[in-house]
Amino acid sequence: MTDQHFALFDSKIGLCAIAWGPRGINGTQLPMGGEQKIRTRISQRHADASEAAPTAEVQQAIDRITKLLAGEPDDLTDIPLDLDCVSAWNKDPVFGVIGIQSGPRDKGPQWLPSSHGSRGWDAGGGDDW
Repeated sequence: MTDQHFALFDSKIGLCAIAWGPRGINGTQLPMGGEQKIRTRISQRHADASEAAPTAEVQQAIDRITKLLAGEPDDLTDIPLDLDCVSAWNKDPVFGVIGIQSGPRDKGPQWLPSSHGSRGWDAGGGDDW
């Protein structure tokens, strides 16, 4: 049995996913055109993750991400992240884990775990996990 898990959740912008392990959140996925595409991406990026009901901490993160995607400001900085699966280059705040600003600039920055291309996080664009 694995200690890596994922769950799908609905948001204002569509079906999203979150992945986690014992040390925290280790992946997110914005909508990509359907449930099967999200499941395929999860299996590509987290082959050892099994679908599970979110823990209380993960559910709190889902609730906050859902509110953020609906337009409510939240910087999400206190959500525990598991960075062990992310390379040092991807931890760079410009390119990696905390590299995408969302929300109106007049409300201050709200940061989501993110990546671009094949790096370990995604918070935008929908094509990357």
